Amino acid sequence: MEFAGSELIRAQREEVFDFITDARHFSSGIPDIQSVRVLSPDRFSVTAKLGISVIRSTFDIDFEASEKTAPSHVKLFGHGISGGSAIDLETTIDLEDQGPGTILKWIAVVRVSGTLAALGRRVLSAVADRFVKEVFGKIRAELETPATQI
Repeated sequence: MEFAGSELIRAQREEVFDFITDARHFSSGIPDIQSVRVLSPDRFSVTAKLGISVIRSTFDIDFEASEKTAPSHVKLFGHGISGGSAIDLETTIDLEDQGPGTILKWIAVVRVSGTLAALGRRVLSAVADRFVKEVFGKIRAELETPATQI
């Protein structure tokens, strides 16, 4: 499943880039996150509860940032497993100056297998779309708090 979108963020591009390439900040947007472990500047792991309705499981997801071109581009890969399910994420983020703010454009490719995938593509697609939009919406909201606002 592939999803794309953009967010206008009222913060300078360098600040947005620093935020999204910092594991603790980026992961703050992940719903139901339980913990974050920074392994290196480009690698981190999160524990999060993911799923649909009563079919939820705690996933340990390992992330790695690559193709980092400050302050305009980063690609993030994630892989996690839990019980009978697996999730793979590939997210490309591009940043562009827009007046006093930044346009954050993203493309997320989500692949799910196992028990969660058995729920059906339409249901899973809607949940994954909402999840990805929530991550980037929370990042925007965090960057636009009064302490970081332009």
